[in-house]
Amino acid sequence: MRKKYLSALLFGALLFASAGTFTSCKDYDDDINGLREDVTSLQSAVTTLQNAVENGKYVSAVSNNGNTITFTYTDGTTTEITLEDEKGSVVTVNADGVLCIDGEPTDIKAATDPTPGEEQKDQIIIENNMWSVLQEDGTYKSTGIPVSGINVAGSEADGYTFTIYAADGSSQTVKLPSAASSITEMTLGETTKQDKGASAYTYLAGGTITAASSDVLISHVAFDYDNLDNNISNFKASDWKGNKKLPNDGDFIYASPTSIDLRMDPVDVPANNIKFYLTNTKNENLLPVVLTASASQDSNNPPMGIEDVNSRAAVTGNGLWKLSMPNQTVAKNDNDDVWGEIVDAETNGRSANPYAYALNANNAFRSKYELTVKRIAPEELTYLTMEGVNPAGTAKSTFTTNDANTTTNDLNGTYDTSNTTFKVGVPHKVNANAASALYDMYLTADASDVEVYGLTFDQDAHTFTIGKNPDVSTVPADFDLIVYTVANDGTVNKATITVRINTEISAAAEYGLHEHDVNKDDNVNYFSIDLATMKTALGSNLNQWIQNVDLSLTEIKMSEKEDMSNPTTLQAISAPLSSGSYGIQASVVEALTKKDDSKHKATTDRNKANFIQIDVENKYVNGLKLDKTYYIQATFYTPAPTTGGSKQILNSIVVPVEFHAPALADLFSKKDAYVDKTDGVIGAYFYQTTKVGSATTAPTAVTLARYFNDYVSNAQVTFTNDKVGETGETGEKLFELQWTDGTSTVKSSNTAGDVVYFGKDNSVEGSTEKVYTTLDFDSAKPGINDKNQGQNGYKEVVTIKATKSYFNTDETAAYGWNYAEDSDKEYSFQIRLMSPIYEGSVNPVSGNTINISANDWSNGARITDAMIKGADYNKNTYNVVPDALKTENGTYVAAWDNEQIDKVTPKRDDQNLIKTIGLAPATYDADSKTKYNGAIVVTGENILNTTEVQMPITVTDVWGYELNEKVSVTIQMND
Repeated sequence: MRKKYLSALLFGALLFASAGTFTSCKDYDDDINGLREDVTSLQSAVTTLQNAVENGKYVSAVSNNGNTITFTYTDGTTTEITLEDEKGSVVTVNADGVLCIDGEPTDIKAATDPTPGEEQKDQIIIENNMWSVLQEDGTYKSTGIPVSGINVAGSEADGYTFTIYAADGSSQTVKLPSAASSITEMTLGETTKQDKGASAYTYLAGGTITAASSDVLISHVAFDYDNLDNNISNFKASDWKGNKKLPNDGDFIYASPTSIDLRMDPVDVPANNIKFYLTNTKNENLLPVVLTASASQDSNNPPMGIEDVNSRAAVTGNGLWKLSMPNQTVAKNDNDDVWGEIVDAETNGRSANPYAYALNANNAFRSKYELTVKRIAPEELTYLTMEGVNPAGTAKSTFTTNDANTTTNDLNGTYDTSNTTFKVGVPHKVNANAASALYDMYLTADASDVEVYGLTFDQDAHTFTIGKNPDVSTVPADFDLIVYTVANDGTVNKATITVRINTEISAAAEYGLHEHDVNKDDNVNYFSIDLATMKTALGSNLNQWIQNVDLSLTEIKMSEKEDMSNPTTLQAISAPLSSGSYGIQASVVEALTKKDDSKHKATTDRNKANFIQIDVENKYVNGLKLDKTYYIQATFYTPAPTTGGSKQILNSIVVPVEFHAPALADLFSKKDAYVDKTDGVIGAYFYQTTKVGSATTAPTAVTLARYFNDYVSNAQVTFTNDKVGETGETGEKLFELQWTDGTSTVKSSNTAGDVVYFGKDNSVEGSTEKVYTTLDFDSAKPGINDKNQGQNGYKEVVTIKATKSYFNTDETAAYGWNYAEDSDKEYSFQIRLMSPIYEGSVNPVSGNTINISANDWSNGARITDAMIKGADYNKNTYNVVPDALKTENGTYVAAWDNEQIDKVTPKRDDQNLIKTIGLAPATYDADSKTKYNGAIVVTGENILNTTEVQMPITVTDVWGYELNEKVSVTIQMND
């Protein structure tokens, strides 16, 4: 076919026109110097184009705006080339083939169409830097008009050639490849028939041909003007109003019901811009067979299954296409030759060995030779179909003219679509049962219906669109759609179809994403969809909506899919919720209210439909995901007729919604008072001082929740695999978590599968809390008494991890809003266990030493509370000497008032300069009613020189930890 040319000169404003249009310059010699300068300025643009080609891009379009040529690539990027803004001349070839300059005809004539059945040549080309035109004998004749400046020639299908011509005749050319030239692989699936209803086709060589084969089926039939009025009296060729001009009487229409599945690489090549031929092994194209590509799977359909993907075509961008042959017209005088080529292709005198054909993409790339051609009898055009929805508008429904409503035949009668309705604002396609048997179709309606219902028609696509449904009182409404069809044999039919308009009002109510935080009390856990947005979108249709809506029939659903597939109906407000529900209720309301408000209810007053209130009750939510987009659809209906029929959709809105809640880590907050500011570790000092039962020490366990302001009590807790300090052991080996609910107890060291929860705080004085979790050392590990202080993890940092896969404000719920990210499900914190006494010290009260006399064997030196003190980790002092009154068998014995102290044991120094050492208990003088604290009684050896020694003192706390200190004692020689 004739190629489309887009051409311009450097000297003129860029001009584009139809096929065969070019621009040239009048005064060539005057502009040579300017040309040289301008060609130089275009080098960078040429380089850009060359680089694009080398990087695998190809041009999808060339356009002009003023003096700028814009090359658009398939990835959306562009290259612009700006020309000098000077006047040029336009060279055209008119309808008579005459070459015209600026509209003025010359004496040069180009040949018209060559012999049908042969590939057409370009009417005008460039030869020897001159424009040359096609002659009848297939050669070209020079026009004598030189080519200079810039020329852009070609099309998206054929590719573009960008050429800069210099005045000396030299040129620089950049070839911009076509889509076809970018193909690297084509794989064919099985050929299938377009008409899915027919089981077989009549094979002209005898028998039938079925769909599943590698055959391309070809039919032809004469277009006979005698058939025009077979069904419509006195119909003439001039009466046809379709977009396609009827062929000449006796011309032949070639058709094929075959479609070919194609997989093509690269996947982004737009095959719909490529012409596909059947080419034999002698590089001969079988004409008039020309196939075009289309996508058979739209974006609303789910992805293909494994059974389909290798044999079906799909959406642009996945490399899958479906090829079919548009009907072709061959003049009756040429039919014998053309059909003879097809007969020869099939039989070749050897019917068992037909010619093998490859699929040829615009003569640029071809597939394997795996296709054959077979002749079939023409298909028959017998009925029409239209796809709409059922009266309720909830499911697809297909109307066909071969149903029980026919009055004459299935193409030339009156039909009623009452069981199928058609939505406003949506193009509806009229399909023929055998697409290849249809030459053309024309849609129309009465002028009054066109005006009242705003009908528009796309004759090329065979679609009609209903612009509006003006009837606000007696829905639904209908009109007569008139469908004229002309078959390949010239038979014309007229079908009058009464189209029932679906009551759904098409209104583009655009709702943005609504984000709702569910971390709140159920009573105020709600949000709204403002119906004002919908009402604004309804515009002039608002009154129709108000007059016809029955709010009691409103359906509100939620789905994970934007197309609302597999939705779940939301329960109405005030309906009882259960654990099996979404935990979400929705209704149309006049005003937003809390759930405990007496006005918290749906409205049926259509004039008070202001909001859709969405209530959320977290305790009933089960399995919904946080941070995931859901879609809430509200569908409004008309009331059902009083006699027969059913409710019908008025309109619907879809609102995207996301539900959010804090991550688990955000639900925990440590009490600052317990946190070491240097490393963020919780310092947990033992606080239970009462020995339980026969235990010799008090519990070292601490309650986890004690150290938190906020926490999630039913989060599971475990130790991480981190090594604890220098111990070389994990927390699980050194420590133990123990959870109780007041009835049963679970330890982290118990059987695998046991779950320990974070628990609550029972450590507050007077608490009756029965659900809590403690952290303690593993009792099977040696303690600090063996002086290997790190062995059981004492004062070492251990990491505890809390996990919970869902969020719920009700912590007793075993399910809720599922976290989308794993990181949202975890929270870790670090803690160290310590004794407040062991972390303290023992020191002289004054100075650095305690003075005693040597050789004081009679009374001994008394070290009193005025001379020595102990201090805990926070420097709170306590008496090292006995200070509590305690008797055994009527005799006072050493005891301590501080409940954290079990005993204090002083010892002799390493030099044995302390002769004896012991404890004097606290005593009470009944006469003076005075308590006297005890003392450490020390006697020194009979030395000659004043000497300082280190007196060991062991303070044993109630948790069994021994603080071993050495206190300076000076044994003095008295003056």
